[in-house]
Amino acid sequence: LEDLHADQLAIKDEEIKQVEKEIAFREKHLETSRDFLARNEKLFKEGLISQVELLKQQLETSESEKDLNLAQRNLQQVNLQRKQLQTDRARERTDEGAQAEKLNLNIVALKRQLENADQDLLHVRAPCRGVITSMAHRNAGTVVQKGAELCQLARGGGTLQARLILPEKSIA
Repeated sequence: LEDLHADQLAIKDEEIKQVEKEIAFREKHLETSRDFLARNEKLFKEGLISQVELLKQQLETSESEKDLNLAQRNLQQVNLQRKQLQTDRARERTDEGAQAEKLNLNIVALKRQLENADQDLLHVRAPCRGVITSMAHRNAGTVVQKGAELCQLARGGGTLQARLILPEKSIA
């Protein structure tokens, strides 16, 4: 993408150079036309050329001014297109950075999930020493959903405790 962007900018830079050359030509043409018009006006005042000739030269000078204005407007458009390319690429870079950050977070989360994995098997450690009293899933290869019960443990090495809840009428 960076190479493509650099190529597009290079193309726009070449377009700008061409338009600038055209503007330089148009400016010289206009300068020559104005000089020629001024000389024709002197000749008209002396009666050496007709008014039609003078009007024709004025028209050519006006056309030259129009061509120069069009070339200048074209240069502005090409410059705006170049700036638009730069703005679009800056926006794309921002989006790519945000997407890369999201992907890095996903990678970290996946690595955390795989910390206790060994090839196809996931090793689950009990939160304390104890004895398994019952297992919810007895078949190998059974998938246990996140948050679902895998087994029940009885804490080993500690004092036994029991909690008994009875209704009042059963206390006797």
